[in-house]
Amino acid sequence: MSLMTTGEAETIDAAIEPPFTVCPKCAKETYGVLHVGLRAYLRACTDCQIKNGKLTSKPGFFALPKISKKVIYLDQNILSGIVKAFRPELRKGKMEAEVEQNWKLLFQKLDRLRKLQLIVCPFSIFHRRESFVASDPLRLRLKALYKRLSNFVEFGEQMDITAVQAYQYAKHSCDPLEPVFVGDPEQVTIGTVNSWERWSMKSVMTDYDWKPEYKGMLIEQNNNSEVEFQRIYSGWVDEKLPIEDRYTKEASGYGNEIRRVYTLKLMKQFPLTLPPAIAEKVNELWDEHPYIELIDNVYDLFSGGSEITNPLILRQVIDFLASEELQQNVPAIHIEPRLWAAVSKHAIAEKSARKTMKKGDPTDIAAIATYLPYCDAMIIDNAWKSELTSNPAKSEFQKYNTEIFSFNQMPKLMSYLEQIENSASSDHLRRIKEIYGEVEESDPFDAVSMKLYSQPIEETVSG
Repeated sequence: MSLMTTGEAETIDAAIEPPFTVCPKCAKETYGVLHVGLRAYLRACTDCQIKNGKLTSKPGFFALPKISKKVIYLDQNILSGIVKAFRPELRKGKMEAEVEQNWKLLFQKLDRLRKLQLIVCPFSIFHRRESFVASDPLRLRLKALYKRLSNFVEFGEQMDITAVQAYQYAKHSCDPLEPVFVGDPEQVTIGTVNSWERWSMKSVMTDYDWKPEYKGMLIEQNNNSEVEFQRIYSGWVDEKLPIEDRYTKEASGYGNEIRRVYTLKLMKQFPLTLPPAIAEKVNELWDEHPYIELIDNVYDLFSGGSEITNPLILRQVIDFLASEELQQNVPAIHIEPRLWAAVSKHAIAEKSARKTMKKGDPTDIAAIATYLPYCDAMIIDNAWKSELTSNPAKSEFQKYNTEIFSFNQMPKLMSYLEQIENSASSDHLRRIKEIYGEVEESDPFDAVSMKLYSQPIEETVSG
């Protein structure tokens, strides 16, 4: 099947694509694929069902079985490596021929598994933010790549997912028959993870991007955050807290944030004259803040849906959401402090070669802590791969049976991906050929792909 979509076709017959089969009405081999939906696809005949550019009868409807895709999260450096392997003009330095070939092999394998409807690689706000500040030629290709491999499935934002997990544990605390944690990625993604790929809908899927003037603001935010995190890192050098004490201190941050947010909400509800610094923080709080919604939802749970606010129950809710019990049982709240503790050990190691915090550490920590419990595999940079396979992070991440790979482990990674393809049933592969035709390798950044997944751009880039 080509990359053309129904929305881009000028006529309905142009929207009917290969592979063609014999039409049940006219017996000609002109019965093509009109649309692939979430659980079904449509066929129509270019010869006997089209007249004056319109369908003259209902297309054939064919139900599709449920599928279960592996969820694989790709770190931004993986996306960047693939882009630069295919587009040498975007590199700032040299790339060895073997490394370039490995990046290309990785992409082709991931893309093949995506086309076989066996994997999905959801993108996230971290991909959006890191791609947005890149130069336009690189930004657009990064965007095209993460949209392509994700089938437009996007992980929710960090605070939203943390709130989902905290509410699930609140349900468990009220009813022990409820699970402590539900690792279903469908609960925390936009788009449908386990759907057949909807080629004919891509052109009408809406997408957002920040305004160009936001780029400078985002770069400034990143720089300020880097300075702040470096200040924190330097403080760890002076504190020299043992890892478990560092974990305990960092883990308390969630409860402190819950109390802070709800205090600001209360201040916002009353016409109080506040000091300028506090008033500014109150005004920055938006009404749909995930933690405010979480507190309200847990209050409804604890109060049985009472419409009258009981201060004693409200205090119980706040204490519960700030409790050590919650910290120990909500993955995002529990994993993130472990990762910060892992970083802190470098700060206090006298002979550590790593004297400063890496620029991407905060983003990497947030992404891993938030998405790891929902992934079958993550492909991340080698440094974090090492951290996740040693304490204090090792014992925590192993609970979720998530495979962790880095690009430096190409043989092991490719073996894992090969196993996914080998696990596909003959019936599934027959369906793939029936709907999409032969799966072929392709250039992820050719003109058609860029139009479909990003937007048209000039192919020749200087610099």
